[in-house]
Amino acid sequence: MLELRLPIPHNFFLLPRLERPDIERYRAFGHKVAREFVDLTKLKHGPIDWTLRSTTSTTVVYEGRNSAEPIFLARTEIQATLDEVISVFQTTSVAATRKLQAEFQPLVRDKVRLHNITMPMPDNSHLYQSLNWCVVDTPFLRFILKRRDFCYMEHQEVIEIQGRRAFIRAMQSIAVAGVPSLESTFNVVRGDLVHYGFMFVETDQPGVLELQSLYLVRLNGKMNGALGRRLMKKAVQGHYRTLHNTEQVIRANYLSNLSFIDTYDLPLLGARQTKCEVCMKSFGRRRKTQCRHCAKIVCVRKCSAKWKLVKAGLNVRVRICALCSTRQPTRPAINVTLPTDSSKDFLLSMTSCADFSSSEDRALYTLELKPGRSNPLTKSAYF
Repeated sequence: MLELRLPIPHNFFLLPRLERPDIERYRAFGHKVAREFVDLTKLKHGPIDWTLRSTTSTTVVYEGRNSAEPIFLARTEIQATLDEVISVFQTTSVAATRKLQAEFQPLVRDKVRLHNITMPMPDNSHLYQSLNWCVVDTPFLRFILKRRDFCYMEHQEVIEIQGRRAFIRAMQSIAVAGVPSLESTFNVVRGDLVHYGFMFVETDQPGVLELQSLYLVRLNGKMNGALGRRLMKKAVQGHYRTLHNTEQVIRANYLSNLSFIDTYDLPLLGARQTKCEVCMKSFGRRRKTQCRHCAKIVCVRKCSAKWKLVKAGLNVRVRICALCSTRQPTRPAINVTLPTDSSKDFLLSMTSCADFSSSEDRALYTLELKPGRSNPLTKSAYF
C-alpha cells in the first residue's frame, strides 16, 4: 500500500468546477452548520443536557447527557480581541492555511482549502465559507490506529449573542466531488466532524474573550471496546489542549507586529540593577535578562519568555517580558532606533543573541506558556 506523502501536491485531488446550484447548496449548508453550532453551545434551553465533567484553573468542560454520541463543550477565557482572532483564522489561501495549522494544531499534518465558497466582502468582511480537507496523526500511529482524514465545510462569521459580538468557526463533514476515501490506496480512514468548532464571545472586560469549543467527532474505523474508549479519551483531551494553543497563536501573531530593540542598543546588564523590573524581587543568584521590546531588566524564567514570532518572513525567537506579552505593549522607555521588519541589521541582531531559529521540524514546534499564568494545557494534540 502506498504511503501518503505530505503535504499533498496541488493537483492531488481532481476537483470539478462548482456550478451555481452547488455553490448555493454549500452556502445554505454552511449557515445551517453555524445555527446548529450556536444552539448546541447553549448551557440552558438548548438541545443538549450539559453536565459538568471537569474543571481546571482555566477551563470548564461539560459533557452531553442526552446525546446518542459523546459530545463535549469546553469554556475558557483568553486575552484577545475579535479583530485579532479574525486576523489569525481568516486564511483564504492554501499556503496561509497550512502555516496556521502547523502552529495551531501540529498533529493536523496537512490542510487544504478545496473551494472558497463565500469570500469576505466589503459589506460583510467577516463572512467566509470554505470546503476543506485535512489529514490527522492519531495516538499510537501505525502501530494500532491509522491516520484519519476529514472533508468538511468551515463557516466563519461574526454574529450577536445576547447583545455581545461573537466570532464563530463552525465545521461539519460533507461529501465533496473529487475527494474520495483514501483508505484503500493510502490506509487513511475517513472520519466525520459531526459538530465541531470554536466561538469567541466578547465579555464585559475589554481585551478578554470567552472561548467556547464544541467537540463531537467520529473517528470511524475499528474503535470498539476499551481500546476505542481510551483512544477517544486521548482525542478529547487533545482537543482541550487546543484551547490553550489558540491564545498562544493569537498572541504570537500580535507580538510579531511589534518593533524590537537591537541588541547593541540595549542597556548593559550591570550590577546596579539588583531587582527584576516586573516582580520587583531581588535577583540574588537568579539569571537576569532584557525584554527586547521595552528594555526592562527581568527574571529569565518567571517574568519573561522567548516567543516564536515571524519577522521579515523568518522564524525568530524573541525574549519578551510578562508585561509586554500579556497586555498592550508600550513604546520602549529608552531612546533607541527601532529597525523595520526588512532590515538586515534587525536579522543580524536577532542572531547575535541566539534568538533566531531557522525552519524547524514541526514535531519540535512549541509555544511557551505565558509567564505568571498557570495553565495545565501545554501541547496541542488533536485538531
